[in-house]
Amino acid sequence: EISPETSKRICDHMNKDHAVSVYAMAKSVIKVKSGWSITDARLLNVKLSGCKVKAVMCSGVMCEMEQAEFMFDPPLKSSSEIRKRMVEIHNQLLTPKLHWLVTKPVCLILLTITLVMGYGVIGLGVRGMIDTIDGAKMFSLYLSKVFGSTRIFVLFIRFMFYFTVVAHFLEAVYGLYHCRNTLKLGAKQQFLWSFLLATVGYPIMLEFSPFLAVAMANEAAKKES
Repeated sequence: EISPETSKRICDHMNKDHAVSVYAMAKSVIKVKSGWSITDARLLNVKLSGCKVKAVMCSGVMCEMEQAEFMFDPPLKSSSEIRKRMVEIHNQLLTPKLHWLVTKPVCLILLTITLVMGYGVIGLGVRGMIDTIDGAKMFSLYLSKVFGSTRIFVLFIRFMFYFTVVAHFLEAVYGLYHCRNTLKLGAKQQFLWSFLLATVGYPIMLEFSPFLAVAMANEAAKKES
């Protein structure tokens, strides 16, 4: 069993130097109500079977605290395994899911729009898109009323496609940088976050940002202390 002294030492180290891991553990075992967010997470004790985490959740000026057990699977055999297991848990809990592309409605919508624009811009080209749209008389007439002409609409679509590609590329580079240097994630996690950011951008950044915010706040607190 892990002694109280060892448990306290581990908790103090995790809370001071690895706040994002503690936050991720709390987020995985404590249900956060809609409109609420975890503003603080602490590791309270560590045993061979798991650890106890505490989270403060707030919505505006209202806050509440909850505790939960994060179970190790499999349980630790000795305290000497804790460092390696915490690294594994850190990478596991901060691994994004590829299925978000189809299970999150906003991701699916943006992915579909990007693919359609890509097919038009790269597959058909400007002339091909104009001819295709002009073949649908009612749709062409409507676009001409809104945009002035079918060609202006097609050029707008081409601009939006390349703007989207550049924006997602920059988000992916930003995510990769912080995966490596701020969150200290493994190669698999770096690739997945970068791929998802490059694919749909903003909704994935919403998933990524809370982890990054906790890690950056933790780094700032360490510099001040």
